[in-house]
Amino acid sequence: MNILLLSEFFPSSDLDITGGVENRAYYTAKELAKKNNVYVITSKQPETDNFEKFENIHVFRISPEFPYSSTGSLLKRSIFGLNACTKILLFCRKKNIKVVDAQSFFTYPAAIISNILSKKSFLTYHETWLDSWIKNTGTKVGAFGEIFERIILFFANIMNLKIISVSGFTKKKLAGNGYKKENIEVIHNGIELEKYRKVLAKKNKKTICYVGRLIKHKRVQDLIKSIEIIKKKIPGIRCEIIGEGPQKQNLIKLAKKCNVYENIRFLGYLKNHESVIKKIKSSSILVHPGTVEGFGFVLIEAMACSTPYVCSDIDVFLEVTNNGKGGLIFKRRNYKDLSEKILELLENKKLYKKKKIQAEKFAEKYNWKNIVEKIERIYEC
Repeated sequence: MNILLLSEFFPSSDLDITGGVENRAYYTAKELAKKNNVYVITSKQPETDNFEKFENIHVFRISPEFPYSSTGSLLKRSIFGLNACTKILLFCRKKNIKVVDAQSFFTYPAAIISNILSKKSFLTYHETWLDSWIKNTGTKVGAFGEIFERIILFFANIMNLKIISVSGFTKKKLAGNGYKKENIEVIHNGIELEKYRKVLAKKNKKTICYVGRLIKHKRVQDLIKSIEIIKKKIPGIRCEIIGEGPQKQNLIKLAKKCNVYENIRFLGYLKNHESVIKKIKSSSILVHPGTVEGFGFVLIEAMACSTPYVCSDIDVFLEVTNNGKGGLIFKRRNYKDLSEKILELLENKKLYKKKKIQAEKFAEKYNWKNIVEKIERIYEC
C-alpha cells in the first residue's frame, strides 16, 4: 500500500527529533515502511536536503525554509500549508497514493484536498484549542487559529473524514464541539522502548528535569517557584530545564528573583534526542506542570527511562498515566503542592522505588509496534 504522511516537521536522517508531533510522525512512518511504501511531505529546515530516503521512508521537503519552532512565523507556516496543498495534487496521482494521514495543524487542508481526490484521508489530532486559541497564543495568532481550526473541522465533518485522536481527552473535546463521535478513533502515542534501554546514564540524586517548550501554558514558572520552597529543605537541589521558547528570559528573571538561579540550568535544545534521554535517565524526577496538552509524551519517556514523574492533574495526564502510575499528581497551578509532591518522592525511598518499578512496567503499554498496528487497521477499514 502506498501511504503519504503530511507533517510540518519531520526529522532528517540524523534522527534529531524535537517534539511530540514529529516523534509520532517518524515512528508511524518507520513501522509502516516495513510493509508499505511510505512517503512524507514536510517543511524544509536549514541544512536539510530537499529529498532523502532513510529507514525505507521517502522524505520530500518543500519551501519555505524555516527552523523548528512551535511559535515561528505564521506567514511562513501558512505558505508551507498552501504549498503542501499544491504538492499533494501532483503527488497523489504520480505515486498512486491510497492513504493520506495529516499529522499536524498546517497540513490538514492538504488532507481535505486528498479526500476530494478520492484518497482515503485521515487527520491525526494531537490536541484541539477550540475556544482557547486567544487564551493560549494571544489575540493575533489566536484569532487566526480559532477561525482556521473551525473551518478545517467544518469541512472534515461534512466529508466524514476519520480523525485519529492521540487521547480520549482530545476526542471528548472534538465531539463536544460537534464533530461526529463515530468518526473519531483514539490511538495513543507510543515509544521505542529498546532505544531508551540502550542509553546508559547514572542517576544524580536530588536532580529534577523539565523537557518541553518554554511557553506560558507549560507553567515552568510553577516549577521554579517550587524549587524556592524545596531549596529550604534541600539546599543542593538541582533543576535542569531542557527546551526553548518565548518565556525563557522571563523564567531566568524569575529564577533570580526567587534566589534559585544557581540551582537551575537552562540547557536550551539539546543537540540530539539521545542527549535528552540521558538527561531524563540521570534525573531523580521529571516534572511536567503544564495545563494545556494533547498527550504528554514526555511522561511516557520518563517512565521508559525508569524516572518517576510529578505532573499536573489535567485530564489528559490522568488518562495517559492511569491516574498516576509511575509518578505523583499535583494540583495544577499550585506550586506549593508541586513542591510537596517532589519532596515526597525525594525523601521517601520506599515510595520512590515503588513508583520507579511502576514506571518501568507501565511504559511497556506504549510500544510503537503495537500502536502502529492499530493505525494500520484503521487505514485498511
